[in-house]
Amino acid sequence: MQDAFQSSIITLITLAILPGMAAARQPTNKPVTRLPEVTVVAEKVPDTVQSVPVSVTAVTKQTLADDDVRTVKDAAIFAPNVFMNEFTARKLSNPYFRGIGSSPNNPGVTTYIDDVPQLNANSSSVELLDVDQIEFVRGSQGTLYGRDTVGGLINVTSRKPSLTAWHAAAEGSLGNYDLRDGRVSAGGPLVPNELGFGLAGGFVDRDGYTTND
Repeated sequence: MQDAFQSSIITLITLAILPGMAAARQPTNKPVTRLPEVTVVAEKVPDTVQSVPVSVTAVTKQTLADDDVRTVKDAAIFAPNVFMNEFTARKLSNPYFRGIGSSPNNPGVTTYIDDVPQLNANSSSVELLDVDQIEFVRGSQGTLYGRDTVGGLINVTSRKPSLTAWHAAAEGSLGNYDLRDGRVSAGGPLVPNELGFGLAGGFVDRDGYTTND
């Protein structure tokens, strides 16, 4: 009789568990969010950001547009362990990756714009103009990029002109201390699917914050 009682208890427990298991297996209709694939050139060869063997944060053109990023320093807030100081002016910027930096003429972090090194930390936080992506590569990159990347590098890639359609854009802004900022860009195919043309330009000016009597 005891065996029959235990068997009944087990049967009841099984019956109580089975509906829950069946409900858990029911497919849900919730939409699945997939992040877009990001390609970087941190190793000088295009590859997905998940595949490269370095610590890199890529700030894409969509993020640059959504957050109105106008300088490299503005984009640096998306990269962990990256700090860019300014000694009273943007020109006097000096980046630090994981606490590693150096003097302007002997930078520990070098900015590359379309594979061209700037070789001076004061030109690290440049104004962005028709930029496609910014990569913050943390850690020494001396093997591929030379001695001035002991802390890492900033890789700025310009937008390539379309080979299928023309595009044009213009924007401007005004601010305090007589800020005047204007940017234009245009590009498109000269020979469809073979040769493209792109042109971009900008102007920014602002008065100082003090008056020298």
